[in-house]
Order: sequence, then C-alpha cells, then structure tokens
Amino acid sequence: MQLQWNRSEDGKASTVTISLGDVNLEDEKDWPTIAKFHVEWSRKFMDVLVPIVKDYVNTVALQS
Repeated sequence: MQLQWNRSEDGKASTVTISLGDVNLEDEKDWPTIAKFHVEWSRKFMDVLVPIVKDYVNTVALQS
C-alpha cells in the first residue's frame, strides 16, 4: 500500500491517506470490504503513530 502525505499550504495541518480501490461506497455489497479495510488500517496507523506521539509529548514535557 502507498500512503499519501497531504501537507496544507499554511503548514498548520497535514493528512496522511491510504485508499482502497475498486469499491463503491453506495454499493452495500462493498461495505464489508470497506469496513475490514478501515479496521485493519486504523490499527496499523495506531500501532505506528501512538508511540511516536507519546514520545514527542514526553520529550516536550521534559523540556518544559
């Protein structure tokens, strides 16, 4: 899978996205596939990002 980094022009926020192709949000037959995709990738994002954010917060707290 390829992640896409979308940096805002003002530099205040960014988004990271990943897309699931060949599905139609309006087709109920695709909903289980979409739900499974969300569960799987939400967990992967959390497993990677939460430790990074915790480490950052702890580093900032130690500097205060």
